[in-house]
Amino acid sequence: MEVPPGRVERISDGGSEALRQILSDLHGMKFNGVLRTSVFRGDVPSQGVLVFRDGDGVLAEHRGAEDVLGATAVPEILRDASSERAQIEDTVTARVTRDILVPMAAPALAVSAVLIFSSMLASFSIPLMLGRGSGAQMLMIDVYYRFGQHGDFETASALGVVSYLLAMGAALVYVRRLTR
Repeated sequence: MEVPPGRVERISDGGSEALRQILSDLHGMKFNGVLRTSVFRGDVPSQGVLVFRDGDGVLAEHRGAEDVLGATAVPEILRDASSERAQIEDTVTARVTRDILVPMAAPALAVSAVLIFSSMLASFSIPLMLGRGSGAQMLMIDVYYRFGQHGDFETASALGVVSYLLAMGAALVYVRRLTR
């Protein structure tokens, strides 16, 4: 099981009392992240991974002389962590997404938002499919009806300029704020 590397919160030595304290702490703080154990069983490296969500273990994998997954991996992980020679680390992975991945993707997300917004302004079919009943009125629907059914070209042109200015404003916000 490959889990994202995350930020290490603490590294502890193994032992039954240390493991009991760590599990109690993780459950008490509703930990979201990964608990890793590592120890040598003779000459064979043994590693365990427990994934926690809201303080409860949800996934488990143990790699050693034999690889096991799920509920059968938990006793092996506990056996490793109970050894005095074991190393136990808990890692927070949710912060990696929030602190690293989202800021890295911010320019791409902004481009998509501007593109979707501009496409919505330019489209007659999307607002028309949403309906023209008693709900909110879409700008491009007004343009369409003013032009097509009422023959009010002046108002339709003015609404078109408003939609152009909205799209231009979105593009300027993108250029000024996100391409520094």
